[in-house]
Amino acid sequence: MVVPDRWKTSCLVPVPKKKHPSTHSDYRPVALTSHVMKSLERLVLRHLRTVVGPSLNPLKFVYQPQIGVEDAIIFLLHRAYTHLEEAGSTVRGMFFDFSSAFNPVQPALLNKKLLDMQVDAPLAAWIHN
Repeated sequence: MVVPDRWKTSCLVPVPKKKHPSTHSDYRPVALTSHVMKSLERLVLRHLRTVVGPSLNPLKFVYQPQIGVEDAIIFLLHRAYTHLEEAGSTVRGMFFDFSSAFNPVQPALLNKKLLDMQVDAPLAAWIHN
């Protein structure tokens, strides 16, 4: 299964981050992709969620429908407050910014993980493509 190149092509549009941009870093790139590809990606995502959903970590709060940052904060606070109810206990927190840490996707590794999660081979190959 092969994705046509025209579907994978996008047009990058610079969008200003502030009112009067003066340098290239004052813009963020927005990729405009094919409507056909966006629709197809949504269909594939809906199918993938049903297949790999049981394998996902229940504490994963990103890219989940109807789950957001608020849910992660509530979970964290609940765990901390529950622990603090014990006499003499303390809580330490550490926060990391992973905003760009996972940008480079390794297609072969992703393909293997999808197959390990019982995604059918043609769909995994399409995603890999």
